[in-house]
Amino acid sequence: MPTDRVVLEILEYVETTQAVRDGLARLVEQGFWIALDDFAYRPRLAPLLDLARIVKYDFALTRGDTLRKRIEIDHAAGRLVVVERIETPADHREAEVAGADYFQGFFFARPAVLTARAVPSNKLTLIQLLARVNDPESTLEDIVDVLATDVAMSVKALRFVNSAAAGLTTKVDSIQHASVLLGRDTLRSWTTLTLMSALDDKPAELVTLALSRAKFCELVARHLRAPDPAAYYAVGMLSLLDVMFDTKMPDIVEQLPVDDTIRGALLGLDGPITDVLRHAIAFEDPDLADSEPEAHIADAHYQAVVWTTQLLNAVGTA
Repeated sequence: MPTDRVVLEILEYVETTQAVRDGLARLVEQGFWIALDDFAYRPRLAPLLDLARIVKYDFALTRGDTLRKRIEIDHAAGRLVVVERIETPADHREAEVAGADYFQGFFFARPAVLTARAVPSNKLTLIQLLARVNDPESTLEDIVDVLATDVAMSVKALRFVNSAAAGLTTKVDSIQHASVLLGRDTLRSWTTLTLMSALDDKPAELVTLALSRAKFCELVARHLRAPDPAAYYAVGMLSLLDVMFDTKMPDIVEQLPVDDTIRGALLGLDGPITDVLRHAIAFEDPDLADSEPEAHIADAHYQAVVWTTQLLNAVGTA
């Protein structure tokens, strides 16, 4: 396995025998990073700490002063810290103040507030634009029209397509020219990303998650030879609207300009698109994920993560 793309996680129930320590030491010498899962300090685990680059703490078991002190020790030793089971904004704030480097949990994929039924008009416009861009029936011209609704967004688009990351050799001076050179799918992804960036009160991880879900669903659909992979992409991309806008999904869906197939999948109604979306969500939760997913499912997840990372790097947000 490539050492620059793999972190080997040691589960909490692994016995710290000499053979284990020697084996891990050899892996570290080869360049692998070692992560300790659900770590709780005990003297016998000290040798593993010396080999680890990442330590993961379960927030339900380690928090408050205990977590803060452990993070101070880890940082002093050059280790990164991941805090798992972050379920609420309050959990996230506490772990962030304690000094955690990374966070896992449903905090990033659950609405913070579900009290308001009506979506504010300014946000409703944004939701409808997102739906329009990701509608399987939308054309290249439709996406260009969305970009043209906002001068600042058009300027950002031209900057992007003229950057080295876009890989173009000629200067682009209009959105129409950009659309021809980039193609519908690239322009769709970039426009979606630009629209989502307007949600500056939400963590950037939500955008990453939505993009990854969308690409995963599309790739699986293509593997299954589903009739409309673009519909799968749309469902993945729109599946976090309730979280992004802190509104119940049914209240959002009834105002979306999408067909009944996409609407039903977003509401969780049984169907082929919903089944694929559930696979995408399962990858985000170790308790739901299949320890041995089918090869095409695992491959689609990997490709979706790579694609999302490359897109975000291209626009300078990753």
